[in-house]
Amino acid sequence: ATQQWVMDPTALSDDELFRNCQELRVQATRGDQNAMHEARVMEAEARRRFQAATTIAAPMAALPIGRRPWWRFW
Repeated sequence: ATQQWVMDPTALSDDELFRNCQELRVQATRGDQNAMHEARVMEAEARRRFQAATTIAAPMAALPIGRRPWWRFW
């Protein structure tokens, strides 16, 4: 059963907003189009609140690591 997500994201606390984003994304990966729309609305609110302070819009793939100089030990 899919959950109905008709709520104002501006009324949610930060924790509730992140929890809802995560739950909605899980449902969206299972094909729920309504959850995809609501996830985008919630994520837009998270970006508005935190600008670049979160990793919510970070790419899922790892960035390629370039060749390291020979004098670095790590």
